Amino acid sequence: MRFSLLVPSLALVAFSTTAFACEGTRMTAASTAPTATTNTSLGTSLVVAHQHSDRDDRIPQESLDRARALTMAIGIPPGGNALAKGLDELAKAQPARYALRTDTASNSSWFAKSGVGRFQVGMGNKPANRLDEFTKRMTQQGYADHAQAAMVQLAAGDIPNGRRAEVVYTSYRTTMEVNVTPAGHVGTFTDVISAPRDVTGAGAITGNVPYPIELPNVSLDHVRTTLMVPSGGDLETRVPSLSPRDPRPAFAKYRQTMEALEAAHPKLALVWTTVPLRAADDNLQRNWFNLMVRRYAAEHGKPLFDIADIQSHDSSGARAIGKQGEVLASTYAVDRGAEVNEIGRQRIARAWWWLAARLTGWNGES
Repeated sequence: MRFSLLVPSLALVAFSTTAFACEGTRMTAASTAPTATTNTSLGTSLVVAHQHSDRDDRIPQESLDRARALTMAIGIPPGGNALAKGLDELAKAQPARYALRTDTASNSSWFAKSGVGRFQVGMGNKPANRLDEFTKRMTQQGYADHAQAAMVQLAAGDIPNGRRAEVVYTSYRTTMEVNVTPAGHVGTFTDVISAPRDVTGAGAITGNVPYPIELPNVSLDHVRTTLMVPSGGDLETRVPSLSPRDPRPAFAKYRQTMEALEAAHPKLALVWTTVPLRAADDNLQRNWFNLMVRRYAAEHGKPLFDIADIQSHDSSGARAIGKQGEVLASTYAVDRGAEVNEIGRQRIARAWWWLAARLTGWNGES
């Protein structure tokens, strides 16, 4: 499905600056209702990347005002507040252009007014769980019925560091039932076992010596036992498989989640994203994941907010790259991890304004 009509029900609005009331760096809708018109079609896939962090000053004020009326739901991992903080920092520095209502959206009613509502999805580095919770929020809890656009952000830690493929061991459990023909009780029977024997009483041990032993002869009607049988059919208890964090199954899960949500909510503009990078040169599998996202988005006309591309290019446009591909640029890095400083946060936020303006009808030309 090509992405030709991003927000069919999205209102393109025109209003004066008095139509909103500022609350610090926040913004809330006033009682004046904007006039709605029809959204335009982009016709081709939309990609927002590092170059758009330097072009936000080209966005006309009227296009920013329309973007401000967008209602977007964003699922984030724990601690994934870089975009939200950047939007608040821009709003505080330039309220006339970038004032925006942003906050934690605890339920679907938050989206009754325009703004960017974020909510935490998933715990730990489990991308499948994160995506399942995003789906639950959007569908079962009604976020998709109120928001006009949405995206989910994975954490850098959702994809393994370095080159080594991560595997897990999966156990396959089955129950085997064995029926034994009853033999009846016939008293006792004698069996022979072998055991070491101390022949001197002083600890001198001979080899195994046979001992007769009497055992009761008991009738067995039914034996039930549980075995661990892997898919190969042998009796080994564990078989290796790719971890859900491996970029291949992780991307498959991401693609399935986004496509299913798009099919279920055709009026919702779903924005695809790349996974953030670390400053350490250990991003091979993250870069692999991101290449699959970029290729799929391009081939199928999906709007893409390329966070990794923004993070890996400094303000001059120079690309930060190591032996394992793109890395978080040092000018944005707090340490060798994935945390982004104020400069980096605001560059992501400036690119978001370009995305929002394009989603609400701006053609990308000043």
